[in-house]
Amino acid sequence: MTEDQLLYFTSIVECGSYSEAALDLNISQSTISKQVAQLESELNVKLFDRSTRKASLTQEGEALYPEAAALLTQIKAVKNHAAALSLGGRRKIDIIALPFVGNLNFYVPIFTFEDSHLNCEVHLYEMEDNELYKKIAAKDFDIAICYFDPEQMTNNIRFYPIIENEMVAAVHKSSPLSQEKALTPQMLDKVPVMGTQDFTTLNKVYELYFKKFNVTPHVFFRSRPQTLLGAAAAKKSVALLDRLHANMFRTPADIALIPFSPSLKCAVGIAVDEEKADDPVIQELIETLSH
Repeated sequence: MTEDQLLYFTSIVECGSYSEAALDLNISQSTISKQVAQLESELNVKLFDRSTRKASLTQEGEALYPEAAALLTQIKAVKNHAAALSLGGRRKIDIIALPFVGNLNFYVPIFTFEDSHLNCEVHLYEMEDNELYKKIAAKDFDIAICYFDPEQMTNNIRFYPIIENEMVAAVHKSSPLSQEKALTPQMLDKVPVMGTQDFTTLNKVYELYFKKFNVTPHVFFRSRPQTLLGAAAAKKSVALLDRLHANMFRTPADIALIPFSPSLKCAVGIAVDEEKADDPVIQELIETLSH
């Protein structure tokens, strides 16, 4: 029995299928199927009922799932303890963050905290949205600096908002739309626009917003916010992004940033697992980052 086999078993249960678990863990479905079959062979029980398309637990699987999940938690605790010992008894704190963390001046409070807590070693890992939210779901983090995503911020995650970010359209001043004080969703129905990459929270925020109004813009080009600003300056089309990123980069003088009506906002803040949220050290770090 291996840690990976236990992880694959519990992931299938939590994701609802072999295919979804494989996607979530970024491995092939054949690998996950083979490893679970080996686990069943070693335990001499069938964990899943394969007569249905959905990954349904057998009676034995239902009995063993809580123990497997608990064992994974214990393994993680041992690894964390070992990591602390390897650091000379110091506590390791993992912060995962979206790449904008440096632009929002989070580095100073993070390193200031570490300098004033000699028993702690803070590790900061920057990553894209999809990778970050996978780590949140797997509870493989101490603190996350990210956007508020209602689908990801479940009941076991506490979110502390810090910055209220507004969604805007970057429009070249030669366009009639640049004269508008605000854009309604209907103004962009079937209109060619440019947007952020599919895997970003910003893209999801826009999709949910337009869906609420039965509006479907035609997104013909996707890229990073700084590229979208450049493309808008080149008169390619309207770019859908956010004011936070627009302010980070030098928005061209011939670009107007137009808000939406109804307004569209997305908070930036700190996400913490419920089990760690009341930890005094974590709370102190949250307060340090929030000021």
